[in-house]
Order: sequence, then C-alpha cells, then structure tokens
Amino acid sequence: MFNKLQRQEYYQALINKDDRYENIFFVAVKITRVFCRLTCPARKPKFEIVNFIKLLKKLGILHIDLVSVASSFTYLAKLQV
Repeated sequence: MFNKLQRQEYYQALINKDDRYENIFFVAVKITRVFCRLTCPARKPKFEIVNFIKLLKKLGILHIDLVSVASSFTYLAKLQV
C-alpha cells in the first residue's frame, strides 16, 4: 500500500498524464471498478475514489501486485494500449 504522500504524488502524475510513471503503477477507480494506465485519455477521477496498484518488474517482465489488487476491489479491465 501507499502512504498519503505517495498517493498524492501518483495522483498528480495521473492528472498530468506523466509518462515517467508508466509501468510503475496503474489506477483503479473504486466506484466504477475500472482500472487503466495513468496515461489513459479518459476523464480523471477524484482523489478520494482511486487506488493505485503497483506493477512489479521481475526479469524484465511486468507483473501486477496481486496482494494490492486482492486487498482492494474486483475491477474490470479497461484496455487502453
């Protein structure tokens, strides 16, 4: 999980569509149960209704932090490639 300072930093990266944070985390919206990349062109949700899910890099391959996902909600994938 992230502390409040990290959440604020990541939320600002989401608002700015800062691609330097790409492949570090993805965003999960509590109300809609949708998740997507932070550079997604969709309208940005309020800070209070987002979760940030870490992406882990092992052997050059990205993996979702399933512990974070399991402790959050069940999300539907919004594929924006």
